[in-house]
Amino acid sequence: HIRTVGPGGTANGYEYASIAAATYAAVAHDVIEVAPGTYTGLVYFGKDIVVRSTNPNDPKTVASTVIEAPPGSRAVVFSGTETEDAALIGFTIKGTSDNSGGIGGYGTKARIMFNLFIDNKVTGNGGAISDADGLIEGNRFGRVGTGNRADNTANTSKGGALYDCDGIVRKNWFEGNFADAAGGGAEDCDGTIVQNFFYKNSASVHGGGLSGCNGHIISNVFYDNSCSSGNGGAMRDCDAVRIEQNTIFKNFVYSSGNRAGGIADTAVTGNFRNNIVWGNTQGGPPGTGTLAQLYNNSTISYSDIEGGSTTNNNIALNPLFATLTFKPPVAFEDTFAGDGLGSWNMVAGSWSDKTDPLSGGNYYLSHTKSDTVY
Repeated sequence: HIRTVGPGGTANGYEYASIAAATYAAVAHDVIEVAPGTYTGLVYFGKDIVVRSTNPNDPKTVASTVIEAPPGSRAVVFSGTETEDAALIGFTIKGTSDNSGGIGGYGTKARIMFNLFIDNKVTGNGGAISDADGLIEGNRFGRVGTGNRADNTANTSKGGALYDCDGIVRKNWFEGNFADAAGGGAEDCDGTIVQNFFYKNSASVHGGGLSGCNGHIISNVFYDNSCSSGNGGAMRDCDAVRIEQNTIFKNFVYSSGNRAGGIADTAVTGNFRNNIVWGNTQGGPPGTGTLAQLYNNSTISYSDIEGGSTTNNNIALNPLFATLTFKPPVAFEDTFAGDGLGSWNMVAGSWSDKTDPLSGGNYYLSHTKSDTVY
């Protein structure tokens, strides 16, 4: 059964005027389709339902279908009993004040897909999402100036975008998120983190991109992430099963002295190989700091490391990124004026064409059956 939600409710031909009313009335396996508009108030799941915008694959629809958290509250809360048959698809999720916004997962297995998370801020952990263990795919977390924050000003909040999300985190764009302790992009996410782009995330202490993520970290790009007083501009303390096929480029630590702008304090239990670690610095960003790719990690092999040893089948050859571009997922193009409507070219430092090397084409043609947008 499809239940419709839209501004004005029945007066404008919709069944409900609020998402909360529709989710309360829904039964398992219902689909709630939400028309563009701004919906303020807590949305609670607690059952296997799909809540989606009218067109999750259209960035303009995503940008104009907004779930806005009330002050002091999350925007969306799950009970933790939901299975992968539940889903939240195609919304802008935003906070309205300090300590509001984002998603409280409570261990849910629901799918969270193709959403835009901006201006969510918590004084605890997980600015955008906390404790969601289902598939997190195709979302955009933040933009410089509108990023998500875990910040209590006491250097104890973690996970600017994600905290304790232990499922598959795939093909998301993390930009401009901040944690005042560790994990500007994500903290304590122990599932599979694959094919994501981490850009300009930061932490006051450790791990500008990732911190404390102990699962599989594969085929991600970490570019221009940073931390201030601690270690690991791109990632730190990720005692993962695998760290493979990642590009770790021009991340940095502001402090000096055995800091590592790239990867630090990481003990990999399986494969730590086939990574590009280049242009990372300590003592400031590239151009002002000194090269510092790795510090206090387990043995890395078959990787390209600037200034590094060629033992363990590593090389130290310029990777020549001239044609490497990265396309953000849904909720990016046309969402913000001046974003460039294309892909990020790391060498040029600008947006260019719409090449998508991560999936070889459209993000929305590469999903498995369990990832289907209803």
